[in-house]
Amino acid sequence: MLRAGILASLHDAPEGAADKVEVPKSSVSSLRLQQLEKMGFPTEKAVVALAATGQLDGAISLLIDDQIGEEAVVISKGKKSSTS
Repeated sequence: MLRAGILASLHDAPEGAADKVEVPKSSVSSLRLQQLEKMGFPTEKAVVALAATGQLDGAISLLIDDQIGEEAVVISKGKKSSTS
C-alpha cells in the first residue's frame, strides 16, 4: 500500500518499476524533512514518508507506526558525489 502511495505521488516514476522505487530527496519539502529529522527520524525513512503522504502529520503517523519499508531508495538529484 505504501509503495502504491509513493508511485501515485511521484508522477515521474518509471513504468514497470522493479522492487525498488527511487524517491528524489528534492521531491519533498526540505522544511518538513528538517522537522522530521529534528524529531529523530532517519532521513531516508522521513523522505519516503513525506513522498507518500505529502503532509507532516501523515508522515509522522507512518514513521511512528513503522510503516516505512525498504522498497524505496532515496536519491539526490544533481551532482553525484564519489566516495572512492
